[in-house]
This record gives sequence, C-alpha cells and structure tokens, in this order.
Amino acid sequence: MNTTIKIKATKNAKLSDVFLNGLIPHNSDIDKTETGNGLTTAEIKAPRNSIIINPQVNTIILKAKEWEAKGHIIASIYHEQREDITAFLKSNQVNKKIFVTPESFPVLIKKASDAGLLKMLQDEFFCLLDESHCYASEKFRKMILNPISHVFQFKKIAMGSATPFPYTDPRIIKLQKYKIVYGGSRGKVNIISCKKPRTALEELIKKNNFKGNVHIFFNSVTECFKVVKNTGITDVNIFCADAEENHIKLFNLNQYFKAEPKKGEYKRFNLYTCRYIEGWDMFDDYNTTIIIVTDTARPHTLISIPIKAVQCIGRLRDKKPYEILHITNDFNKEKHFEETFAQIEKRVMFEAVDFVKIYKEHRNSMVQAGIAKPSMMDEFISQYTTNELGIPELAHFKVNQFIYEAWTLSHYTNINALQTAWKEANYKTKLYGCELDVEECKDESKQSINKYVIDQFIEYRNNPEKYKYGTASLIIQKLENKYSILFQSLLILGIARIKQLNYDDELMKTELIQLNNRNALNKITAELDKILNVNCKYLKSFLKEALQPLYVKYEYLDNNGNVMKAKANQLETLGLYQIKEDRLTDNNGKRQAAFKIEGKNFELIA
Repeated sequence: MNTTIKIKATKNAKLSDVFLNGLIPHNSDIDKTETGNGLTTAEIKAPRNSIIINPQVNTIILKAKEWEAKGHIIASIYHEQREDITAFLKSNQVNKKIFVTPESFPVLIKKASDAGLLKMLQDEFFCLLDESHCYASEKFRKMILNPISHVFQFKKIAMGSATPFPYTDPRIIKLQKYKIVYGGSRGKVNIISCKKPRTALEELIKKNNFKGNVHIFFNSVTECFKVVKNTGITDVNIFCADAEENHIKLFNLNQYFKAEPKKGEYKRFNLYTCRYIEGWDMFDDYNTTIIIVTDTARPHTLISIPIKAVQCIGRLRDKKPYEILHITNDFNKEKHFEETFAQIEKRVMFEAVDFVKIYKEHRNSMVQAGIAKPSMMDEFISQYTTNELGIPELAHFKVNQFIYEAWTLSHYTNINALQTAWKEANYKTKLYGCELDVEECKDESKQSINKYVIDQFIEYRNNPEKYKYGTASLIIQKLENKYSILFQSLLILGIARIKQLNYDDELMKTELIQLNNRNALNKITAELDKILNVNCKYLKSFLKEALQPLYVKYEYLDNNGNVMKAKANQLETLGLYQIKEDRLTDNNGKRQAAFKIEGKNFELIA
C-alpha cells in the first residue's frame, strides 16, 4: 500500500488549484476532505477525454447543463440509453466528456464494444469514480456495482470523495492515496440526545428560535408528514422522490412537496429525505441551521456519521452553517459493545471469507454426491461473491457494503459512540439532554420515584444550557402537575427537609398543611379578634358561622388537604381562646348552647 500524500490547501481552495496543472493524478484515490471543492469540475476542465461515473443523476443533469452553457459538449447516460453515444465516441470532438451513472455504465461499455471502440475507450479515456463512497453506502441500489468489473480495465483511473470509504479491494489499495488538508475542524455539532427524536424536533420547530432558514434531513416521508402536521407549520418544503407512494404518504400536505431544491425558493423549514443527502448545492446564508434527525426505532433513518451526515452538512456551499444539530437516540448499549471500524472490518471480512470457504466445500460435496441442481446456499453466498469465471470468489465491494452497514449501526451503539463518530469526522461536539421522565423507575417505591423526580428537576434547574433544546421544559411542567405535593415541598420546605422526610408524600403533605395552617391561623386570629370579646357569650352556631368563611378565605386545611369544617369548640382546640360551656337566648327567645369567652391565648402586635 502506498503512503498517503497529504497536500495542504488554503481555505476554499479548489482541486484544480491543488494538483499540478489542475489535473487529477492517474491511478489515484483522493480524499478531498471538503464537499464542493471541485473534483468533478476539475475533470470537466481537464484537457483530456474523460468518463465521469457519478451516482447522482441530479448532479449529472446540472453539471451537463452548466458546462454545455459554457460551450462544452457533454454526453450523458442515465436511465434511458443515449442513442448518439457511438457517434460521439467516433467524432472529432476534442476533450470528450461523458457523464454516466453506475447503473448505466455497462451501456457505455456495450456501445463502445459493438462499435469496436472498447480498447480505445480503455486506453485513451481517463475514468473517474466520483463520489466513490457510494459504492459502499448505496447497497439498496441493486446495480450500483456495475462499473467495478470494467473500471480496472482502464489504463488511467481515479476515485475521490469528501467522505471516502476505506475499501479492502487490493486494486484500490494499490492506488496512490491523496489527502487534501485544509486545517482546523469542520465545525461544531450539538448532539441532542433523546428518546423520541421526532417529538424533540417538533418542539424545536414550535419554539422557532432559529436565526435563519432551517434545513432538516430526516429519511422518512411518513415522519416528515407527521412533523408538519403536528407543528402546524405552513412555511415549509418537503423534498422527497417524486413517486406515487410518497404523494400518498403526504396525503393532505402534498402541497408542500417539492421535487428539487432551488436557490431562492427555500422556506423557513425545509425537510429532506435520503434522495437529497447528496447531489445538489444549497446556497443559503450564514444564518442557516442544519438539523439531522435519526431514530433507532426507524433503522432507515440511521445514517453514517462520517459519510452521510457530513454530506448533509456539505450541501451548504461556500460557508459553514450558523448551527448544526443532530437530534437522535441510540441503542443504549454498554461500552463493551462498542466497535472500531478496524474491528468491524475484521469481523465482517472474516465471516465473509468463512462463508465462501464453507460454500465451496458444500458445492464440492454436492458434486461428489452427483447433485447438479442449484443449492439453497447459492442466493445467500451471492451477497458476498462474484462469479465472473464460473467459480464464486470473494467480492470485496459487496463485503464492503456489509462493513458499511455494520459501521453505520455502530455509530448509534451509545452516546459515547455517537460523539466518537462525529469527532472522527473532524467535528467538535457538545452534548445536550432533551427529555426527563420517570418511566424507568415506575415499578419502584413512591419514595424512590419522588427522589428520582427531584433529582431530575435539580439536574434540569442547575443545567439550563444543557436542556435548552427539546422537550425537557415540557416534561418538567408535566411533572410539576403530576407531583404537585412534591414540588410544593421543594419550593416551601427545601430539599434538605424533603430528604429528612425520606421523600414520603404523606409526611411532606402533613408538614405542608401544618405550615400552611400556621400562617392561615395568624390571619384568622386577627379577624376573630375584631368580632369576639373576652367575658362575652356567643351562640355556638354563631361561632361556627364566623369560623367557616375564614377557613375558606385563608385556606385553613384538615389532614386531607381540604378546607377544615368549622366547629365552635375549635376556638379552644386551636389554642386561641379559653372558653366555657354556657347558654344564651337566641332571637326567637329560645335558650341555645353557647360558649363564654373567658380569655384569649394570643396578643396581636400592632
């Protein structure tokens, strides 16, 4: 393997400024570090015949249109076959440029072969595997690996990406590696760790404290629909593939569908599915916020941090976002489940090699047994092998796709793995909490739950910056309503006294009532002093009717927390007055039960 050649570049330098004469070197594997620094453009401008294999149809269309407007003649092959490609190859055009998708690459090879031009193509055309990471990351594209059996027949090849994948294929390992070094970190990512990423996103949108436009990468049309529906936003675009199933999923929000992002047509909120992670340029201002949303409960939303997440952020051209947020949960596995890329590569490659070995032994056994029919293992082993010569051999690119998948999942092992993945992608990180709840201790004793709730509240109160994103504030409000006695105790009694009472609801409630009643009784006493006099007799009914409205007014409570029911003898039981049983004639001339006030046990301070 060749030593990597590192080339220092100034900020915003293009690759045509970095390489000698602006030419991408032959037989090279280029880590261009930054998106949008002109690998494709450098090859279009190069004074030679070129084939540029790009996985993004959108990029091909836009680049061809851009350079044809500048007088260049570009041939493109994607989806439908271009009928004049043979004539284009035979033409006297200088510096021929051919754009082709990986899936359509065999069309070019067949056209050239049928015209007797294949050797000329392989000898005279420079072949560039643009966005080379896609051959690992786009496993869902069944024909993404179409070019691989042909590319290495070309004399002059190169591959490049801002987010390269370390392929194991010996032919790639032999290529000269180049690393463009711009210096410094790519920026800072605020990781919002939560259990329900979509809910956290919705709360952020509702608060709408963003400085500028917001671009949200969330690979689920259904989840994007729910975000728009639940938040009620109308200043919004939803970018997804223009497919019937997507329009059905968007239902009554289909008016927000957009097929292609365009400069000047961004809304306050812009949601993108995986189709728009790559292959287009975002021209927005310095106030732009980029949000990436991933959810382990929806595996299709999980994207590789060092590759796809970096590509999301890289859509913004010529500047860094004002803020980058990654709203996510994780698998919450213990540290020993964490794996480095090298460990994953070793494990998956070992398994693949073993599968091929076992399969070959199995086929030999079938031959010896005289069985010529296909084996049930054929389809399984085809995931890891190529069969070009009639013998299944390990296909490194196919195995690398499995390595990529396992590597992507590993980024979500736990919060530490997430932070590590971002740091390996050269981003600084800051971790923010989001949700607070008591679900995980619901089977514990009431005292344990109370302690957990108080601990969570104190954590939230003492670290407001940590919880400035997401749903923490809402959860605190719900907790305050659900655990009203507990939060009243925290406010009135203080944490030290709550601990002394062992977080016991009944003890806290009793103490709160006692404290409340002491304060209320002082006010009730002052009111009674205005209407009751020593050495005077009062009907018990009168005293009861005098006390009850005062209990209501000042919220004098019984042991259950309800307003106390007044009784005349409470003048004495509450320690306010010295009273004696007596009789008194009422307004109807009847003798009724009464109390004589013989003294009072208080002295009001003026």
